[in-house]
Amino acid sequence: MEFHYDLSMLAHRFRRPESVDASLLKKEKGDWKNLSIQEKKDLYRYSFCETFSEQLAPTGQWKSIWGIMMFWTALALWGFMGIKAGKLSNIITLTEGEKILAS
Repeated sequence: MEFHYDLSMLAHRFRRPESVDASLLKKEKGDWKNLSIQEKKDLYRYSFCETFSEQLAPTGQWKSIWGIMMFWTALALWGFMGIKAGKLSNIITLTEGEKILAS
């Protein structure tokens, strides 16, 4: 999957200004070379919440989808084998009227 890094970003901030230190917001307006790595990370989180690598990271949702799919497949196979073995034939029976309508 190709991700385009040149897409424009939203103009609003992710968090409220009260959640960030006021001195950090003042430093943001100055030269960013004077900011520490941690301050840059805090400002980035203030604006965007997560990095590109965090957005592109796998979520693991496929495991639950795969599990649900395997559950229903197994249930269908057990039902099929039960019908073939004759164990479920007592449950699934047609009345004489239904047999006439089905033919």
